[in-house]
Amino acid sequence: MRKLLLASLMVAVLAFGVAAATTDNTTDSFTVGNNEIAVLDVAGAAENLLLVAPTTGGADPDPVSDNGSYLQYTVVVISEATKKITAEITSGDLPDGTLLKASVDAVESQGTDSSAVSVSTESAADVLTAISSCATGVSGTDGAQVTWTLSADTVADMLSTAAASITITYILTDTL
Repeated sequence: MRKLLLASLMVAVLAFGVAAATTDNTTDSFTVGNNEIAVLDVAGAAENLLLVAPTTGGADPDPVSDNGSYLQYTVVVISEATKKITAEITSGDLPDGTLLKASVDAVESQGTDSSAVSVSTESAADVLTAISSCATGVSGTDGAQVTWTLSADTVADMLSTAAASITITYILTDTL
């Protein structure tokens, strides 16, 4: 009986060894890499900015501000290059005698802040610079917070006007 058990065990081991030896493999080759990426979005929205009378006669109208907008971006740069975000008024005009400024608080290690940069229809202003590879996130308050401030520039040039809509265009571009 012992010889039969030993013979059965040897047959099982031999059969398993033969079965295990019948394997195969193959390979798959493809290219991997990172493309340069520059994707920009705005979350939230700035409220209406309407100048109102100062509380003291003879003073300029008080500036009004709103910080409800967030720039959200995904950037992959080439080597040591960086990107920047510019802002420009591309539709509508500021009321005469007023000035519009943007301050942007960058997310840590995702760009360099700007403080009170004038934005106009004349040229694009750098509102966020030195952006390297990063992704700011997509939740409502992720990204670089934008604070818009409307103030009196030259009161003598100001005229009472109906509220007018302006459009700000942001551009994510290479830093030159």
